[in-house]
Amino acid sequence: MAETEYYDAARLVSEVQELLRARGLNPDATGRAGKAQAGAGMLLRALGITPGMDMVDALARSVDKPWADRD
Repeated sequence: MAETEYYDAARLVSEVQELLRARGLNPDATGRAGKAQAGAGMLLRALGITPGMDMVDALARSVDKPWADRD
């Protein structure tokens, strides 16, 4: 049985936007980022890949953000 493969849908959206810019297009998902990520998730599932963030990337993102003060 094959191991489950994961890919971050947000990363896919970002990479597709970069590709489109390189081809001379101007992608803009302002106000529609959720729809773009949902579509990316559907594409990944159709290709047999589970949408999800790599655990190392998730941890890195969580520590890169400043922690809110709770004073």
